Amino acid sequence: MNTRINLSAIPENPGVYMMIDNLNNIIYIGKAVNLKNRIKSYFQNNKDDKTKSLVENIHNIDYIITDNEIEALILESTLIKKFKPKYNILLKDNKELPYIKITIKDKYPKILEAKKITNDGSKYYGPYHNLSTMHEIKNLIEKLFPVKNCDIPVYKDRPCLYYHLNQCLAPCINYVSSEEYKSMIDKVCELLEGKTKSIIKELNSKMNVYSENLQFEKAAEIRDNINLLNKYFDKQKIISNPDDFYDVIGYHIDFNHIVLQVFQIREGKIINKINFDYQYDNENINDLLSNFIFNYYNKTQNFPNEIIINDLPSDIDILQSWLYSISNKKIKFTLPKKSDKRKILDMVNKNCHLYLENLKKNNEFLVSKKGPHELKEYLNLTCLPTIIEAFDISHIQGTNTVASMIVFENGKVKKSGYRKFKLSIEGNPNDFASMYEVIKRRYSKVSKENIPDLILIDGGKGQLNSALQALKDINFTYKNIIAIAKKQEEIFLPNQKESIILPKNSFALKLIQNVRDEAHRFAITFHKNLRNNKMLKSLLDDIKGIGPKRKKFLIENFENISNLSNLSLEELVKIGKLPLNVAKELYNKLR
Repeated sequence: MNTRINLSAIPENPGVYMMIDNLNNIIYIGKAVNLKNRIKSYFQNNKDDKTKSLVENIHNIDYIITDNEIEALILESTLIKKFKPKYNILLKDNKELPYIKITIKDKYPKILEAKKITNDGSKYYGPYHNLSTMHEIKNLIEKLFPVKNCDIPVYKDRPCLYYHLNQCLAPCINYVSSEEYKSMIDKVCELLEGKTKSIIKELNSKMNVYSENLQFEKAAEIRDNINLLNKYFDKQKIISNPDDFYDVIGYHIDFNHIVLQVFQIREGKIINKINFDYQYDNENINDLLSNFIFNYYNKTQNFPNEIIINDLPSDIDILQSWLYSISNKKIKFTLPKKSDKRKILDMVNKNCHLYLENLKKNNEFLVSKKGPHELKEYLNLTCLPTIIEAFDISHIQGTNTVASMIVFENGKVKKSGYRKFKLSIEGNPNDFASMYEVIKRRYSKVSKENIPDLILIDGGKGQLNSALQALKDINFTYKNIIAIAKKQEEIFLPNQKESIILPKNSFALKLIQNVRDEAHRFAITFHKNLRNNKMLKSLLDDIKGIGPKRKKFLIENFENISNLSNLSLEELVKIGKLPLNVAKELYNKLR
C-alpha cells in the first residue's frame, strides 16, 4: 500500500470508495454509510487472505460522496458492472430468465413476454425458471381473463372473432371502458402475485349472482374458470400457513461453484422456484448474499413480506432501506432456528445440493468449469480464458461476405456480446483479407478494460497471421490469441511453427470446439438471413401497395420469405398490418 494515503482526510459521509493499484486500475469498489470508518477497517488486523492481498495492492483510494446509503448501494452496483474490479464478487451467469410484462400505462394494458426489466412504467412479474413455466402462467391468464392480444383492430367498425368467443372485450374499437378493462388487469396482477383467495371469492360471488338470476350459461362459465384456477394452484405444494407471504433463499457450495435457489411462498404455497449458479472463489458469503439479493430484487416486482435465509447479508440496514424504497413495505430478514420455516429452509438447501450434484454429472457443465483451466495449462496461456471472443467468416464464392463474433464467458455462451459484420470484401473469396478487416474493426473500438482473455480465430496459420497483422497495425495489446483448423483440429499459436493437438477426450478441446462451432453457426445464420433479406426486398418491390414504410415493417418483423410464407391470409392482414387486397397479392406471390 502507498503509505501516503491520508486516511484521516476521508470524510464520514455515506458514499462509494474505489481502491486503485499502481497501474491506475480500479481493483475494488465498495459502499459505506461512513466512508472513513469503512476504509480504515481494511488496514486493521484480523484480515482474511483475500483482503490482505487487496490491501497489499492498493496504491490510491478515491471516493464519491452520496446523499444517503441507498444512493451509495445503487452507485456501487453501477460502477462494479462498468469496471469489473478484480477483488469484487461478480455474480455472472448467462441466463436470460423470462418475465411477464403488463403495460399498465397504456389505456388498455397488454400482457407480454419480456426478457428483461426496463424502466418503461410497465409492471413485471417473475423471473420464471424457464419459458415453459412462464408460458403456462400466461396461457392460464388468457383462459381466465379476456385480455387484449393484438395491436390493431381487424375490422374498424365491428369486433373480431375473439370477442364472439368471449376471449377479448374488443378494447380496440372501444367496446369496453378503460376503467373497466384496467379493473380486470388489477385481478391479473393479483393472480401473478399469488393472491388467489380474493379472486376465487369474487368469482364465487359472481357465479352465485348469475345463478340466482337464472343466467346459467354465465354461471357455468365462471364455475369453469374457478375449476381451472383451482386445478392450476392445486399443483403447487402447500407447505405453510395460508397467510404466509415470503421468499426462501437457500444455497449450496461445492466444486468452486455456488447454487442459490429462491422459493416464492404465496398464501402458503410454492408458486415459483428459480435456480441460479455462479463461480465461487471463496468469497465472503455475507457479501455474496448481499450482492445476490440486490441483483435479484432489482429485477423483480413481486416482493415478499419476509425473506427466510441462512445468513444475514452484509450491510443489512442499507439493503433493507433500499428494499423499502422500491417495494414501499418493510421486508424483514429471518434466520430460523427450529421452526417450520427452518424445515422449509433446510428443504431449499437440500434442493440446491441436489441441483449442483446433477450439474456435476452434466458433460456441458464440466466442459464449462474444467475446460478453461485445461486450456490455460495445455496452451500455456498468460491468464485463465474466462472471456473468449471468437471470429468466423462466411460467404458464397466471395459474395455477401460477413463475419461473426461470438462470446463465451466462464465456458458458456454470452449472447449479449455477439456482433455481426458486413465486410467490404467482394468478388474472389479472400478469407485472409476478411479476417484482417473484422479484427481491425472490432479491436479499434475496444478499451483496455474490455480486452478478452482469449481471441479465437476459425482457420489456420494464414487467418491467424492476418489477425495478428491487424492487431499490430492498430497497436492493440492482446492477452492471448489462437486459431483452430477444423480438418485435424490443429491449434496454432503466434510465433510457433508447429501446431498443437489437444487430447481428444479433453475438456479443453471440447470447449474450443463449442466456441468454434457457435461462431460458425452464427456466421452462417447471418449470411443466410442477409441473402433472404435481399430476396424479400426484391419480392416486396414488385407488389403494388407496399411502400417504404410497409416494406420496412415487414422486413424488420419477418426477416425472410420463409417466415412470411408460413402466415395465412388472415395473419398477413392482422400481424402484417396489410390491407386485404395487398395481403391477397402477397399471399399469392409467396405461393
